[in-house]
Amino acid sequence: MKKLAPAGKCVDTLRAAKVDQILIVDNDPVFLALLAKFLKKDGFHVLTAKDGVSALKILKAVTPDVILLDLVMPNVSGDRLCRMIREMDTAVKDVYIILVTALASEGVTVDYLGMGANDCIAKASFNQTYKKINEALSCFEKKAHRKKQDRIDRPAETLPRNLIG
Repeated sequence: MKKLAPAGKCVDTLRAAKVDQILIVDNDPVFLALLAKFLKKDGFHVLTAKDGVSALKILKAVTPDVILLDLVMPNVSGDRLCRMIREMDTAVKDVYIILVTALASEGVTVDYLGMGANDCIAKASFNQTYKKINEALSCFEKKAHRKKQDRIDRPAETLPRNLIG
């Protein structure tokens, strides 16, 4: 597996926390193909969708670990798709969603939490955007690992009484 810089030290953590599958949803075919190529080189299984409608079709059959989602797209916009995902009655509703949008780089305030996303990245040059995506994935993995470790390390006496019996 290729090491990333500077987020490279977190790649092993990414693989250990079982982030295997990433869905990229973006209507820019060049960005979509380039990002998919780089993530595949890093060992991820990558699915791509050119718009929200295509993404919904994929999400009916597959639950990715992470969704990288553009906001401005034809048919179903990214913010609408994000809300639709959070309203689904399957495991897809709990997928970690990272908005990757040029709007954030244009000075527009993006209420990504209000849309149901977990993180937001402003598109810049491809190299800068890719670096930010790796950092966001690393942060996601560290949070997932910490939550798992908290469940393992938490002593029984700290649990609420009604859970102990």
